[in-house]
Amino acid sequence: MSSKTETSEEFRKLEQEIDAKRDFVENISGVSETYMKTLTKRTKADKSLIVESLGTTMSALGSQLSNDSEYGKSLIKTGEGLQQIAEVQLQYSVKLKAGFMNSLERVKEELKDYQQLRKRLEARRLDFDSKTNKVQKSKKERPELEEDMRAAQARYEEVMADTHNKMVSISELEEVQHRDLIDFVEAQLEYFRKGMEIMTKVQQSLGDP
Repeated sequence: MSSKTETSEEFRKLEQEIDAKRDFVENISGVSETYMKTLTKRTKADKSLIVESLGTTMSALGSQLSNDSEYGKSLIKTGEGLQQIAEVQLQYSVKLKAGFMNSLERVKEELKDYQQLRKRLEARRLDFDSKTNKVQKSKKERPELEEDMRAAQARYEEVMADTHNKMVSISELEEVQHRDLIDFVEAQLEYFRKGMEIMTKVQQSLGDP
């Protein structure tokens, strides 16, 4: 009966954890990219952010009304506020990309490397098992077969060590991801806070119709 080399329980547990992390990263990365696109989406006409385009349009329309039009003045003030919001939104998106998004990309790259190592490990295992089975099936001692088996074992163990180290490295990235998540929440809070400050001033400047 052909033998099959098995990995340790600790190695298999790490594999399960990394596989689960891969699914998680793919899901959150996809949604985060969609969120990022909503923040940075620009108009086809002037390539400005949507909120900036809205603000520019309001200000332009307001300036077309008579100078004594309160509605026109309010449109201009609201438009200027929205243009300020656009600047804050752009700053927020830059922080998001530099921190949280880049952190996810780094993990995705590490997971790609891990997948390549797993394929190499499986190939090395099959080669090692094949060489081992040849030695076991040989009816007499054949030093060249045993040498081939030892060489195959060394190659297998080398890739196994690389794979194990990669899995540990990916697991340790969770601490970095946690810090980046905290930074993301703080950046989002700052984005909302500045937005609220801007629009509160706009609201106070409008008065009652």
